[in-house]
Amino acid sequence: MVEILNGDLNHQRDDNFDWIRRYDVIAPYSFQSQIVQALFDWWCSFHPRMPYRQDFNISEHAQIAAHLYLIKSYENQTFEYRLNGESVIKLIGYSMKGVVFDKSSPSPSQRVLAEYCQEVTSSKTCKRCTGEIRIGETQKVAFESLDCPLLNEKNEVGYTLGVISTIENR
Repeated sequence: MVEILNGDLNHQRDDNFDWIRRYDVIAPYSFQSQIVQALFDWWCSFHPRMPYRQDFNISEHAQIAAHLYLIKSYENQTFEYRLNGESVIKLIGYSMKGVVFDKSSPSPSQRVLAEYCQEVTSSKTCKRCTGEIRIGETQKVAFESLDCPLLNEKNEVGYTLGVISTIENR
């Protein structure tokens, strides 16, 4: 299913995303970016169970670490950016590390992100996004991202591990 959430278009955003399309992902799946494919292959390697947060060790993903981000989910549908690599910062336009957000955040982009994170958490499935990001005043680049739910110590989805890459980073 392709979905464009309210706020996924540039005129309603305060980050570098120009537009975003969101898709459900079911294995096997072939991504445009090898960076994105690497994370999906790792996530699927735990099948039939979902990986736990403690299963993820960033040192084992050094080749894609700059493209990774980790978001913690709290029970009250609040989220916190725990990690965002250098490529994530470059593409989004700023660091989100330590930012806490929910559906009532003052930032339009954070409200849409909270809605999306809740969808990943409740669906317990990976989600793929594609679209365009503005870099600087005139350059637009295509991107692909993947968001994967991770279990916490209570056996609940407590994290979203994601990766983002420009399409030319194949």
